[in-house]
Amino acid sequence: MRPTYAEINLGAIRSNVREVRSEVGSLTRILVAVKANAYGHGLEQVAQAVLRAGANVLGVAFLEEGIELRRLGIGAPILILGSELPERADEIVRWGLTATVCTHELAVALSTAARGQHRRVQVHLKVDTGMGRIGLKTGEILSFLEA
Repeated sequence: MRPTYAEINLGAIRSNVREVRSEVGSLTRILVAVKANAYGHGLEQVAQAVLRAGANVLGVAFLEEGIELRRLGIGAPILILGSELPERADEIVRWGLTATVCTHELAVALSTAARGQHRRVQVHLKVDTGMGRIGLKTGEILSFLEA
């Protein structure tokens, strides 16, 4: 058997982001998912390449991946695509990450953490529009926003 290997072409990755940018224009924000070590392609190298090529936001699966990007000096917005536990709110705020919110408990915890740290927190309100994964059900949105 021959060993399997992958050759990562950062030039092609940058070209792909530039192509997307040319299609959507400068007013549209582009998020590139770099979760799971950029799908095995190298987190730091891919993150820097896509940001230089015109991506605005990086997407990660978990808080720890966002922290790793911050420790690497990445200052761009980072969205945690999965829902974190309310107990992690202090860290989310401290590291300046954007949380995916789909529970009242997480929203309250983030608000409390942000006030305690005298900071603002960005959130991404996740609505389940039929996939049955994570997110508020459409019938819960009004009561969530009013709470």
